[in-house]
Amino acid sequence: NSILYHAKGVPLCVDFGHRGATGDEVRTMWRPDYHSTVSFDRDTADGYWGGNGGPLEPNRAAQAVLSLPRMLDYATGLTVGSGNQRNNRHLLLVKSDDQMGATYLVMRDITSDGQPNQRFTWNLWVMAKEPEIAGNVAHFPGLFGVDLDAHVLTPANPAFTKNAYKYRQWVNPWGFFEEEQTGVHTKKSGSKEDFFSVLYPRAQGQGPAEVTRVGEKAVLVKHMEGVDLVLLSPGKAATAEAEGVALTGEIAFARRYTNRTLRLVVLKGAGEAHMNGWKLSANGPTAVEVKN
Repeated sequence: NSILYHAKGVPLCVDFGHRGATGDEVRTMWRPDYHSTVSFDRDTADGYWGGNGGPLEPNRAAQAVLSLPRMLDYATGLTVGSGNQRNNRHLLLVKSDDQMGATYLVMRDITSDGQPNQRFTWNLWVMAKEPEIAGNVAHFPGLFGVDLDAHVLTPANPAFTKNAYKYRQWVNPWGFFEEEQTGVHTKKSGSKEDFFSVLYPRAQGQGPAEVTRVGEKAVLVKHMEGVDLVLLSPGKAATAEAEGVALTGEIAFARRYTNRTLRLVVLKGAGEAHMNGWKLSANGPTAVEVKN
């Protein structure tokens, strides 16, 4: 359920490479808050892994993968904690044909309590300098020329806590290796709201996207190439409308490029996508592109 995310040709959100079993560095192996995932509170110190499979094997499992290679990739997985709390992570990668264009990740973490009002923490680690916080956005100045804007749409008014970690490790026979990342954490109590977020990378000279939640299950993203409406409501069909676009279903998508090219996608479940007089109806992964 961690993220493995390269953007515009560089590593950005990559799990820590250290796998030592002694010393302070052990946190990157044992502690879920040092991975880009949702972690659960435990009675033991420091929130170490405590899934039903034991300390080294928390109950985690991938559940489904869907792909329309030019347009969208989707994956989902489940994590179960020692208190029977659960998180279903849903990852939707929105893609552009331009390798430097508007490619970004929409993420919904659907939690459920094993007991009333358990606490959940959303964690994100980035190969970046210290993040800059502005409202519900954490901006990470990347180490390799690509920055990341992390938009947390729900819970509302997230309280970010910054973090940083660096290690230096001898790896025989090559010598010392170093790794440095910065992170943010935000908490919620109970499962009334999901963690709903957008991770938007941008290279030097590219401006930020404008990201707005549409209802409970969708997001409007205005970016360098046009405007997108993304519906991410896995397991329960929903409807979203904005900017002259209407989507229904579990996972659906529409993009209007500035050059008037249109993309309409239904990815999961029966759904429809309407835009500019065009309509796509489908019962599974289907996409159309309309030019001129």
